[in-house]
Amino acid sequence: MSKDFQIAFPCPHVAVAEPVKLASDRMTLWTAIGAVAVGQVTMNGMVCPPEGLLTRASITTEKRAPFRIYADAGDLRVQLAGLTYDFSFKAGQNSLSEILEVLDSAQYLEATATNTGQITLRDMSAEGPGSRILISGGAAAQLGLDKQRGASGRELCPPWTVSTSRQGLSPRPTLLYPPKMTNARWEVTYTMDPNACRRCMASRVENDLRFRASNGEPSLIGDENLLYQTVMKALLTDRGSNPYHVWYGTRIAAMVGKKGSSGAAGAVKSEIDARIKELIAVQNTQAKYQNMSLKERINKVLSLEVLPHKDDPTTLLVKMAVENQSRKAVRISMVFATPGTVGTVMRDGRVINRLGNK
Repeated sequence: MSKDFQIAFPCPHVAVAEPVKLASDRMTLWTAIGAVAVGQVTMNGMVCPPEGLLTRASITTEKRAPFRIYADAGDLRVQLAGLTYDFSFKAGQNSLSEILEVLDSAQYLEATATNTGQITLRDMSAEGPGSRILISGGAAAQLGLDKQRGASGRELCPPWTVSTSRQGLSPRPTLLYPPKMTNARWEVTYTMDPNACRRCMASRVENDLRFRASNGEPSLIGDENLLYQTVMKALLTDRGSNPYHVWYGTRIAAMVGKKGSSGAAGAVKSEIDARIKELIAVQNTQAKYQNMSLKERINKVLSLEVLPHKDDPTTLLVKMAVENQSRKAVRISMVFATPGTVGTVMRDGRVINRLGNK
């Protein structure tokens, strides 16, 4: 059984981590096009939730465990916004776990150990500028908290929403007020309007390779899926565009889009019929040198219908059914129009794959 890269996927219409800049109002994140929905905003690599990115007040001891506490300096007072905690440590040498056990008795004060044996105190009662820590007491010097006795939280990114810009253009992520940081690096992940998608150019088809997140290997297809792709690639490729195989493809692109060309449908039908027969001959030769499954090989054309679109005579609709050598019908519908063409694979009335030449 032969394999091939899968090169066509239904487009998700999502721009992932698109680098953007602030507009002149210093609030609008200027994406390439308007956003239908915004999945994520990052600033300098940090994810900014819609409610804004706030930090908590935190302070780390300069000294490392073990800590020597003197009998006349064993008290420690930690003041938060509206809360005060008083601690008392035993005299003598205290291990890291002993100090943490005492500090953990405070409900809204988080005490954690660092990899280097220090202790970080963090205010859990508030976030942003309203978060504060103030240290006092005799044990502050023994813990290494006498030089920096206070800290406060910060607002790194303002809240944001998706709204129409002041210029009256499409909706874009907009900060509620200008950020304090003026040279930040912004990235936005957002969903685009399918009719203006920059990934598929409104064709609904993304022609590109994809790699599996599990092992980094490219997506491969075989059997009937390979037959679908083989037929569509042959019909959607402009004949002569491949310098190494100038015979490959069709001239359908030059036949469609012309007004008053009543014979275009017949010419396209003849072109498709000839190319399918050519493809069958190529597969028969290929099967002599390569193991091919019956499901991926074309046996014959069961039906072929080419009709102009009822609303646009320059657009041609193609409905085709081919039989593979395992005697199963494969139905393919295609739309030929200018400036691009889209092929759709149907199974039991459902679209299961698309391929376009944009």
